[in-house]
This record gives sequence, structure tokens and C-alpha cells, in this order.
Amino acid sequence: MPVLTDWCRLRPGYHLYPNRREPSAASVLVIKALRHQDDSRDVH
Repeated sequence: MPVLTDWCRLRPGYHLYPNRREPSAASVLVIKALRHQDDSRDVH
């Protein structure tokens, strides 16, 4: 059951909320892979 739907707008794309003090090795790898994938799409 959705709650506070006016406050919860869905946006396209990835949304990660990692621990900013010490990100896990796995989350660092995922973020790097996503950034690399996004960078490769920008090349024409």
C-alpha cells in the first residue's frame, strides 16, 4: 500500500543510498561498473 504518494515521486535511473563513510567493496564495484557503462554510451 503506497503511503505519502505526493512525496514519493519515482524517477528513472538507478538510486543507491550507500554508507558514505565506508562503502563496501561490492557497492564500489557496482557504482564503477554503472558509471563505466554510462560513459561508454556517451561515445559516438
